[in-house]
Amino acid sequence: MKAHLKEILHSAQIWGALGKWKGRWAKKRDKEKGASPESSQAKASPDTRSVKMLPMRETTGGVLVHVPWSWGDILSFTNDYPRLREKPIEWYQQTDRFVKLVKCLWEDLNTLFEIIVPPDLWLECKRGVDWPTQEPARDKVTGAPSEEVMKYYHKVIEFFKQKVSSKVTHWQKIDRTSQEAKVSIHAYYERLLKVFKHYSGTENIERKDMNHLVFRFVEGLRPEISQMIVSQMIKNHLICWQEKPIDEVLQYAKYCSDEIELKQRKLKEKVIGDAD
Repeated sequence: MKAHLKEILHSAQIWGALGKWKGRWAKKRDKEKGASPESSQAKASPDTRSVKMLPMRETTGGVLVHVPWSWGDILSFTNDYPRLREKPIEWYQQTDRFVKLVKCLWEDLNTLFEIIVPPDLWLECKRGVDWPTQEPARDKVTGAPSEEVMKYYHKVIEFFKQKVSSKVTHWQKIDRTSQEAKVSIHAYYERLLKVFKHYSGTENIERKDMNHLVFRFVEGLRPEISQMIVSQMIKNHLICWQEKPIDEVLQYAKYCSDEIELKQRKLKEKVIGDAD
């Protein structure tokens, strides 16, 4: 059930539809209570329109009781949330604003990160920061987040700052890399990766970047190898070869290089034999 919810939550179309539905529901509720739209907007934070849909907090005997955010609550908040890998700086700012505004508990943070962080990156992060499987100890009276929870939050943010860079990838400089004479394919490949990491500012290669990197790798090979590898891939019906894993393309390149060297060696032996 939870996995199904995650699939729905990550659909932009559903986000927009639910956001509009909740907005219409809020207007209808205010109208029934006699509240004007202006008075409802005045309660919202000026920093972001998403904060208009904060969940209710109940009070018992004057004591604030923290009600953990539900999937629906955070869905409303994250309707216009910036994507971590595309706009990391905006993502950090929005997340920090969220945490300070609601004073998130562990359950809030856990649900929030499951929605706003790509699944593969969140799984890697949980392992990297030893994210707890259940809520750490906190003040049961006030419901305030404990220092331990905030320590985990800062660990998560630091982890993402190391993994996700705000630097722009300079493809023009990366595209200048090519296989020089007498340089092995593996050495050229390692150099290309090193140049990419330097001019992209990230260790992890996104899918769209990997496709470009595969294309650049093949284009940068010595002409005879590059032409042969493309011909071999097309011959094997690998039309969209740019989308193939880099390791598979690397094996094709090595095969083509060995075949070319073998032909050159045989041709040289034949020339020497004819001369004799």
